[in-house]
Amino acid sequence: MGYRMKLTMGYGLSLSKNPMLDPSKLHFENLEDFYRFERWHLETIEFANNQQSLAEKFALLENNPATNLYDMITYDDEFGDHDLLVLKPASSRDSWTRYGDLLDAYTWEAQCAASGNDLCQTCWMPIPTPLYPYVGLMRPNADEPLGIEKYWGPFHSDEEEQKEKIPWAPWHLWFLLRAVFDLTNEQTTQAFLSLRPGVYRYWS
Repeated sequence: MGYRMKLTMGYGLSLSKNPMLDPSKLHFENLEDFYRFERWHLETIEFANNQQSLAEKFALLENNPATNLYDMITYDDEFGDHDLLVLKPASSRDSWTRYGDLLDAYTWEAQCAASGNDLCQTCWMPIPTPLYPYVGLMRPNADEPLGIEKYWGPFHSDEEEQKEKIPWAPWHLWFLLRAVFDLTNEQTTQAFLSLRPGVYRYWS
């Protein structure tokens, strides 16, 4: 297919800033492990039932459900950013990933020319607000399930206050992190709270 632009929207985190995340766990054979996938699926269903979360159930029961962990992960340590892991919600993974078209290519070329950057440089573009339809904010709270509280409130405010607000990510991605990296609950919560929405653009 040659060297093509790829675009993925999702929730990214830095592996180097989360040392509990072992990059070797992102090898293809691990992400295709049926038992890891089954563990993720069963734990998410149990959580959804206990919390009466229809959104999490729908994420697993859509017309084109995820069939392995790889479906929900974007990571390319060869051509992309080796430090960046991007998680995609199970029910949005297809619509949030695509190859770039000619318009994307020329837009990128214009941006790179204006900034003086390398045309083939990878790029993570943060999105400062929640990604629809996964609206809401989250913060640590040891009294809540998973050690995280989902809450509602205005997001656009003064700059310093906005930095403290974390856009919520769907709960099944918490279980995805734990299944892939064999984390404790505390480690999973720490990594989950470091997720941030954005668009990943790279060449592969």
